[in-house]
Amino acid sequence: MKKSFSPAFVLLLLLFVLGAPAVSGAQGVTDAWRTFDRYDGLESNWVYDAVQTSDRALWFGTDAGVARFDGAWRMFGPEDGLPEGEVYDLLVDRNGDLWAATAGGIARWSEGQWRVEPVAGAEGAKVFAMAQMGDGALWAGGEVGLFARGMDDGTWQKLDAPVPQIEQLLVDAGGDVWLATENRLFHYRKGRWGPVALVVDKKLLGDRITVLTPGAEGGVWIGTAGSGLAHYENGEIQWFREEDGLPSADIQAIFPALNGDVWVGTNGGGAARLQDGQWQVLTVANGLASDYVSAILEDADGVIWFGAVGDISRYDEHTWRHWRDEPGAPQRSISTLTVDPDGRLWVGTDGDGLHRFDGVVWEKSSLPVDFIESSFVDADGVLWVGSKDGDLWLIEEQKKPSRKSPVALAGDVVVAITQTPDGSMWFGAFQHGLSRWDGEQWRHFGVADGLVSDAVRTLFVDSGGRLWVGTQEGVSVYENGAWRTFTPEDGLAAAEVTAIAEAADGGLWFATRGGGVSRLFEGEWTTFDASDGLLAPQVEAIWADPSGAMWFGVVSGLSVYDGQVWQNYGAANGIEIGRVHALAPVVGGGMYLGADNGVVRFLPDRTPPQVQVLSVNGRAMNDGRVQVTPEESIHITLSGRDLLSDAGDLVYFYRLAGYDEEWRGSRTPLVSYLALPEGLYRFEAKVRDNAMNDSDPILLEIEVSPGPATITLPLLGPVRTEFVLMGVALLTALLIALVWTVWSTVARIRMGRQAVERRFNPYVAGSPIRDTHMFYGRQGLLKEIEATLFRNSLLLHGERRIGKTSLLYQLMQRLEHKQDERYRYIPIYVDLEGAPETEFFHRIMESMLDTLVAPLDGMSGVENLRYFSPQSKEKYGDRDFRRDMRDIVEYLNRYYHQQPRLVFLLDEADILNSYHPLTQQQFRRILQDTFAGNVRAVVTGVHISKTWDRVESPWYNMFVELELKPFERYEAERLMRESVEGFYTWDDDAVDFVWSVSQGRPHRIQQIALEAVNLMLNDHRRRITKKDAMSANAHILARASI
Repeated sequence: MKKSFSPAFVLLLLLFVLGAPAVSGAQGVTDAWRTFDRYDGLESNWVYDAVQTSDRALWFGTDAGVARFDGAWRMFGPEDGLPEGEVYDLLVDRNGDLWAATAGGIARWSEGQWRVEPVAGAEGAKVFAMAQMGDGALWAGGEVGLFARGMDDGTWQKLDAPVPQIEQLLVDAGGDVWLATENRLFHYRKGRWGPVALVVDKKLLGDRITVLTPGAEGGVWIGTAGSGLAHYENGEIQWFREEDGLPSADIQAIFPALNGDVWVGTNGGGAARLQDGQWQVLTVANGLASDYVSAILEDADGVIWFGAVGDISRYDEHTWRHWRDEPGAPQRSISTLTVDPDGRLWVGTDGDGLHRFDGVVWEKSSLPVDFIESSFVDADGVLWVGSKDGDLWLIEEQKKPSRKSPVALAGDVVVAITQTPDGSMWFGAFQHGLSRWDGEQWRHFGVADGLVSDAVRTLFVDSGGRLWVGTQEGVSVYENGAWRTFTPEDGLAAAEVTAIAEAADGGLWFATRGGGVSRLFEGEWTTFDASDGLLAPQVEAIWADPSGAMWFGVVSGLSVYDGQVWQNYGAANGIEIGRVHALAPVVGGGMYLGADNGVVRFLPDRTPPQVQVLSVNGRAMNDGRVQVTPEESIHITLSGRDLLSDAGDLVYFYRLAGYDEEWRGSRTPLVSYLALPEGLYRFEAKVRDNAMNDSDPILLEIEVSPGPATITLPLLGPVRTEFVLMGVALLTALLIALVWTVWSTVARIRMGRQAVERRFNPYVAGSPIRDTHMFYGRQGLLKEIEATLFRNSLLLHGERRIGKTSLLYQLMQRLEHKQDERYRYIPIYVDLEGAPETEFFHRIMESMLDTLVAPLDGMSGVENLRYFSPQSKEKYGDRDFRRDMRDIVEYLNRYYHQQPRLVFLLDEADILNSYHPLTQQQFRRILQDTFAGNVRAVVTGVHISKTWDRVESPWYNMFVELELKPFERYEAERLMRESVEGFYTWDDDAVDFVWSVSQGRPHRIQQIALEAVNLMLNDHRRRITKKDAMSANAHILARASI
């Protein structure tokens, strides 16, 4: 029996946890922690046990019933068939059925429902523990003794037991039974019960036994309420207590992991892991929801789940692993990754030499070189290493590294190495072309020989034996002794090619710096960039998965494309990889990433997600068939769930037989079809998680009833009613357009005549900020920002008065009117100038609610948002903001047909630099919460780029950085000429003068143009001369000197 606590004690613990600071305990590139509470749907204050069923769903026994999690939470209580009260223990039997030991008896989950088991002599009694015997029989122990359920008739019978009350019960690996009550332990073997003396400090154990768990390699683990942890095997006992590294001697949970580690939950000391004889402690300071841990579970993917006071914490150090402090692990920027035939990873760094990893232990090579540029394993298993200082090294098994003379190389920095099928070794130099060593002699290749450029960046040999050379000016291929070149004019995305790989289908992929990736397949070029789904257009590495997927290391993380959809891993997903320079496969599945600050391992989980049809045309679905009329368009709402993927990371696939030849993909769970003719249709759907796992397809049969009403028209006969209405609407629209064209032409002529009379001046201060038609010079940047916002948040910086606020206003208008079938963009402008730190979260929520007045008008319970509680602005903190955000995002997901995407436009964000780092961390965690897929941010400032571009900054690698620079000449000229087009004209020398004195700064152009037009109007002219511009500049300088 797990220790129980009074409601008052639990309340005190809850207050303690809620009041504790939310400090991240990130392990590696991502925050390994995710906590679930009542705002996620978990309605409990205490968790007693946890199990996972064969369908990969997680089940938790709590003080409020049973909680189930499969990507969404569902609570089961008395109304679902469970007895009233606590659920102390859960058991999954060999048939896959789930059993619950509760405060009101035994319950069984089978075929989708709970049923209470009839146990004669124990009706309504507390049952604390259950176990399954070797013959399949179930045993249950509780306050009225020990009971067994036979496999034949399914009836429960009372068994003889050494004590009247059973609190703990287990079956060990050898089939023996153990039970405990209070501080007493008993062992059942060969049909007899015998007591087990537990001696601690030369005395019999005096503390209650709180946990019994079978050891993974034999024996029994025993948790006590004050004497620590014990392992008992073959009459020998080993104790672990605080002096051994345990954070507390009061043990509440034990879980032996598959890798041999032992996890322990304590009463007030957090969780601890015994690994290789050493204890590692995890507490609230690391990210655990509470230091009172009462249940632990390792799921099928190696993720650890902790039941704590009021919450459940998920700890995932398995999916993403970043080696930072391990002995021998590289700590600098990674330049190259190579896997040898034995599966060992060789890592070249920029300043930390060469390292080797065998999957368990890191070791630094004795190679006397710090800066590594390239590496390659040849057909004989020899590792070739190129260094920045010009040396070329060979590393063979059981031999010391040997240096090959660099004299014969074309250049002193070897950035790429490969081998062609004839055994020749090829070496690419950073600025000096290509060298080939055939085992006997050297030959050099450069521009004069047909290479597109001497600035080599990468080498690759395809399945046909052809050598591909990526350079700064394009790519060249060497075949049959001749060179052929491809450049952007041929279809390449950009000139500089940084990596090349061949896909399973034979297509060749080329990574470029700034243009995305290009695919050459059967002579046709196709380019993919951020608008297609790539995380960022600056691509530095490619790896071709034999399964057909392509992986790309980019400036801000990792992207994968399987031919249908893109999946990304970056700051917007809470994954802080940063720049990825190199990629290499993990033996057995997964990926090594060479990043700016070391090596990252990515092991995607293998648990598939689940999908269901929620409704069709707003009608809830209870089976796999629906009937609609031919007049109806069909709108299908899907629901996907996954243990580790947030809703925004799921991708839905669907197809309608006879209409969709292939699966169609969408990131929104809404599928629509126009009205269908009579008949029976077959609709299929599945969902993919962010680890590229697909769910099993589900089937929906759609029956369409008789045809729609028609209208008979002369000469045309019967026409569907909606087509007639559409025709009328179209003719009306054409008539309106014609009238508008005539009216606007007349108005434009009249305005030109009156411009001088009315002293029209388009350069009045502030107009371009909000007027789309008067916003010049940043249109290309706006498009780039829009494309980037699809996947990333942005950091915009530049000198003062360079147009940052103007850009935000324009971006806000574009997003408000953006038409997107998948996303509903909602820009929220927040002016942070002068915002006190204590009011930071209140100000953001205030702006958010002002923006969402109309949508939230129909939100039930909006008055219960913490923002409206009677408290001062200073007391509205990150937890209040986060919970309000969750409620609002959840409502908006139902309110809009598209997935809502809130874009926070944070102006004057330099003030964040003056805030305490904890406040910055809190805001960062909010941007990485479960609703991160619904949130993007654009922040602007003057100095934030320098302050935030540091590893120790909370914002490091969080944003894609863009600098607002002064206008180019053509942009400045557009601002001057197009603003007055149709009214006035600029002399060329006047434009030249304004450009020369403004140097492209938009506010200076605006000032001079404003004064120049006023001077021109004073003379009743319509041409702006150089004299006007010079006089305007002189007036401005004179005023500035006063």
